[in-house]
Amino acid sequence: MIEQVTLRDGTDAFVVPLERTDRAQLVAEFEHLSPESQRRRFLAPVHHLSDAMLDHLVDHVDGIDHVALVLCPRRRTTSTTRWRWRASRATPTPPKPPTWP
Repeated sequence: MIEQVTLRDGTDAFVVPLERTDRAQLVAEFEHLSPESQRRRFLAPVHHLSDAMLDHLVDHVDGIDHVALVLCPRRRTTSTTRWRWRASRATPTPPKPPTWP
């Protein structure tokens, strides 16, 4: 599912699903970010991606319930986003009608 998009500034870009094979590339791209950009990704000072982070960001992605997307303008990664959908296992029950005295 690669989709071409045009950004507000007119730049052509691609939205690409992140896969397990992209792990090393994700690390390389993250290390090229400025310290401020790295901080903005996690809203905390993160200077490198740990194995646990990479497992969560890349290895647990299944493309159905856990999806990760990368924005690649001009063949360079600039943004990564992901979402996770969890089905509720609880079956809702309708409310009981009021009992009148």
